[in-house]
Parts: sequence; structure tokens; C-alpha cells
Amino acid sequence: MDIHISQPEFKHSELITQNGMVTAQHSDAAHIGANILERGGNAVDAAVATAFASGVLLPLSNGIGGGGLMVIRMPDGDTKCIDYGMVTGENASPEMFRYEDVLETPHPDAHRMSRRFAAPAVVDNENVHGYKSISTPGTVAGLCTALDAWGSFDLKDIIEPAATLAESGYRISFALTLAILSARFLISRTPATANLLTPDGFPPTPGDIFKLPMYARSLRLIAESGPSIFYRGEIAEAMVDEIQKNGGILTSDDFATYQPIVYEGTLDGEYRGINISGVPGANACSLSIEALQILQHFDLKSLRWNSPEYLHFVIEAFKLATVDRYTYVGDPKVTGAPIAALVNSTFAKGRASLVDHNSAKYPDAGNPWPYSDTPEPENFLKPAGVSFDQGTTHINAVDSQGMAVSLTQSNVGFSGVVIGAIGAVMNNAMRWPETLPETVNSIYPRVRSVHNMSPLILQKEGKVMG
Repeated sequence: MDIHISQPEFKHSELITQNGMVTAQHSDAAHIGANILERGGNAVDAAVATAFASGVLLPLSNGIGGGGLMVIRMPDGDTKCIDYGMVTGENASPEMFRYEDVLETPHPDAHRMSRRFAAPAVVDNENVHGYKSISTPGTVAGLCTALDAWGSFDLKDIIEPAATLAESGYRISFALTLAILSARFLISRTPATANLLTPDGFPPTPGDIFKLPMYARSLRLIAESGPSIFYRGEIAEAMVDEIQKNGGILTSDDFATYQPIVYEGTLDGEYRGINISGVPGANACSLSIEALQILQHFDLKSLRWNSPEYLHFVIEAFKLATVDRYTYVGDPKVTGAPIAALVNSTFAKGRASLVDHNSAKYPDAGNPWPYSDTPEPENFLKPAGVSFDQGTTHINAVDSQGMAVSLTQSNVGFSGVVIGAIGAVMNNAMRWPETLPETVNSIYPRVRSVHNMSPLILQKEGKVMG
């Protein structure tokens, strides 16, 4: 077995075997996925095992309290995808929060590009920290659905390496130690969170053995009973009970009705003969594909990589795609967002024509409706502002038969909440929606809010390129 490993704290790690390759942010997670390949598993088996292990090794970034997206390339070149993003509760609405009389913006220069990048600040940051910030998690449903549809291993065999790791513990990395240290005041607000992350009252130091015994128990319950125990059984009951006792809005029905979205196709585009496949919906795949399709109209190869000229075209392309995204992208079931039109090649060509070769611009949104299968509505929702991601990880897996997986999953940021009975850090996906009402990404019940995950698979002439 040939192995190449980079530093697990800040770079993805690769593990290459004769049966394929797995990349992950943490080398131990990549090892677990590669071992599945060595035992005869396919890319989906390896990716799902790596994803469960990543929830143990990077507990602030992802895990069973979060959600994600997955793109799968079948051995015949066909592509499919799953959206297992977090979903707002049935009682979610702008009225669930109190607001300050000031606007917050991610950066002062954002006002120069668009006033809509500012929104009312939430009192006490309740959309970011605490039990109100939690949306219904999708990781368990999404990973189990993928394994059931395209995997070859039993769920028990896939989950047990992660459960063993959580039970026996691992040497904590510098990055995780630093993250816990920086969040120590937020951690101290919730007893279960403090007990897990600072058990002696102090943050751990790099190299300490870090154990998650209740997380291991939860994983084994899921392995034994399947995702139903997480959404309708013992684990769901524990989550709902603690969330509601502490002012959160999620209900038993929010968990019981959660379903990942399985797409038989993908959101597709092209860059210089390379086919790009992503996930439809309220994510950043359309932004990535649109920006690449804009960039293919410029001769980047003639420019020195990362030179000012090179970066000018890249930045201008992403500015155009970004303003389109925040103008049109939201959960399609609420907004009727023209997401497929945003990755139309003719639309991208028109957007590329607006790039000034010599100066930066603050662009307005384009008009994708002529390229949409549905007519432009009379009263389309208002544009939204920026969505945030801080706690996210990415995984890739490829097997010897040509199956490939690109998977991103996230807790969004750090909610500060650990549900003691299950040992999991919960997401804070309520920081994703816009706090202003009646925008494409406002707070609506039972929706997937706009986020920045963007797993892609690249193919050229039937071969996986990335």
C-alpha cells in the first residue's frame, strides 16, 4: 500500500491504494476509507465510512448533528447526487428571533457592491449560538441512503471503525485544540458541551487522548437500527427533548419527516471540454459552475498563474456569479429559483462580456429567465445577503471500477450545543437564512437555506479528472 499523507490539521490527506484513493481532511479518516477499499468496498462504501469517521475526528466541523451534499459518478460515467442538507423546523419564521436596530455586514466593502449584503443583527446571536440556531440534521439520513442505494457493505461494517475510534479515543490535533480554546466561553454556557470538550475545566492540549463515548454509543445504535432510530426513535427523542427544554423550535415531526433529496441527475456545466457535475438546489454548486463557464471565455493559460491579471479575471467572474446567486438562489420549492438557467452556457457568455479587462466592477445581477424552463414570475422574491460557513469538511473517494464520490458535509459553524445523551455537536444552520423577510433566502418553515457547500465531479472523455 502506497501512502501519501499531508498534515491533518490544515490540509486534506490522501491515501492511495491499489484499489483506489481516498482524500479527507484528517489522515485517520482517510485510512478508514482506504481500508474499506482494500476490503473490496466501492467508492460509496469508502466515502460513507470516511464521513462517519470525520464526524468523530473533526467534531466541531461535521458529524451526525449536521448535513451535507454528495455527488456520485457511476462506473459507466452516469452521475447522481444527494442533498442531505439541514432543514429548518416547521415553526421557523423571522419572528422567532429578536433584532437589533443596526445592520450587520460581513465586511464594510460589501456595501459598495450591494446594500443587500447587510441585514438586521439578531439579539444575542440566537441564530448562531444556542438551541434556536439548530436545524434538523441530515447527515445520518444522507449517508445511509447513499450506502443503501450504491454501496456494497453493511451499515454495521461501515460505522464500526468510527464507533471504535470514538470509544477508544485519538490524539487530538493542534487545530481542534485551538478551535476549542477559541470557543471556550461559548462552550462553558452549556454543561454537556463543557463536559465533552473541556472535561477538566480546561481545553485539551495537542496530543491528549480525546474520547467521545456517547457518540460511539449513538453510532452503534444507528448501525444496529438504521437511520430510523435517529429520526423517529431513541436518539430523536433525546434531541427534541433537550432542544425544546432550552428554547429551541424543532419538533418530533421535524425529525420524523426529514428526507434527503436523491437526484437521478446532476447540475451540469462545462469548462474547456471538462464536464462539471454538482448538486441542484440552495447551495454553491451553481455559483462554482457559472463562474467556471464565465472564465472559459478568457485566455487564462496565457497569463502567469496567480498574477494580478490572472486574479483579476477570476475575481470578476466570481463576483458576477455571486451576485447572481444571492439574487436568485433559494430553496426551489419556495422560490422557484431558476438554478439550471444560472449554469446555461449562453447566459454565462453574456455575463463574461461584462468583464472589463482593465478595471474592477461592482456588477448587477443578470437575467437568467430567458434560459429557464419556467417563465419569470411577476413578483419574484427580493435578493438575499451572504450566508456563512465555518465548520465544514470535504471527502473524495475513487475506486478501481471508476466509481467516484465528492462529498462535503458541515455543522455550518459552532452552535455551542452538544446534546449530552447522544454526544454530538449540533449544527447552527439557522445562521444561513437572511434575517430580512421575503427574500429568496429568508427564514421559511421546512426549507433548505442557501449555503456554501459545493462538491463537484469533473470528467473529460469519460475519465474522472477531479
